[in-house]
Formats: sequence, structure tokens, C-alpha cells
Amino acid sequence: MVAALAPATRSVAWAPFGACAAAALAVVVVARSAGFGSPHVVAVVAAGVLAGGAALALDDPADVLLAPVPVSVRRRLALRLVAVVAACGLVWWGVDVGLGHGVGVRPEALAALIATGVGVTTIVGRARPDLAADAGAAVVLAWAIVPATVDLGALAGLGTAWTTRPAAVTVAAVAGIALGGHRR
Repeated sequence: MVAALAPATRSVAWAPFGACAAAALAVVVVARSAGFGSPHVVAVVAAGVLAGGAALALDDPADVLLAPVPVSVRRRLALRLVAVVAACGLVWWGVDVGLGHGVGVRPEALAALIATGVGVTTIVGRARPDLAADAGAAVVLAWAIVPATVDLGALAGLGTAWTTRPAAVTVAAVAGIALGGHRR
């Protein structure tokens, strides 16, 4: 598995991830320097952007080409996910330092949001691999940013579930990953 990690890391779509990581850090820097936004809302927006970048990084343009190869879609996804999650951890450390340790979103909530993006990516990838990463990114961005900026009224609990109940969200996302990965 370790030997397969280097080629998998090269297959990660680092450009969209890097853009999202830079945007997440920029949100923190701009908000801190301009003195606006509560640290929690800034962290929620940064988490949404970072989780969206993680979903975009998992885009597999070689999916159709590699379909006949004996390495499964799930294994390729898992290998790329190891590299992406490690990179997310580094970026999140920068966000946490920028906001003041422990002020924003807990790491397990970020993990739940990333898992959701991966779950959506794998489920959509069964039918439309070309749209899978975009769908995963869109869902996590919307789920993070809309409840932080719009009053959802009675739906507010669902909108913030990834921050208030990260374990339940992660379990649901892992179920989606398990169901979505049965293409081969």
C-alpha cells in the first residue's frame, strides 16, 4: 500500500485543492485584518472551502481509462484520500493558528464535512464520474456557508449538524462512501 501512495499522490488534482486551501487561509487573514466576522463563522466558511477543495482534489479524470485495471475505484480513492486528508490537516492547522487555537470549528467537524464531500463524490461517481468531484464540492460548500450566513429557521439544526453532531454525520458519510464505491 505504501508503494502505491506515491503514484496516487501524483494523481491528485492538487491545483483545485491548492486554490481552495489558499482561499480558506485568505478568508482567515482578510477577516482577521479587517476585524469583521465572528471567529466561528470565519472558521465555518474556511472549513467549507477546504472541504470543497478536498472533494475537488479527488477528481479522477482517468476513471474511464483505468476501469479495466485490477486496482479498484475504491482503492484508488482511498490512496488519494490519504494524501488529501494529510494536506487538509496542514491547512487546517494554519486556519486554527490564524483564528486563535480552538476558537473555530473542531477538527472532527471538519473531518465530518470532508467525509460528506467524499460520500457525495462516490455516490455521484457511480452514475456521472465527470461531475462527481464538483457535486461533492458544491454540497459541502453549501452545507457550510448557507447556514452560517442565512437564517434557516426550523432547519437550522440540519444546517449545523456537521458541527454539532460530527460523529453522526461521519457515519452517514461513510455509509455513502460504502454504497457509492460498489461500482466494481
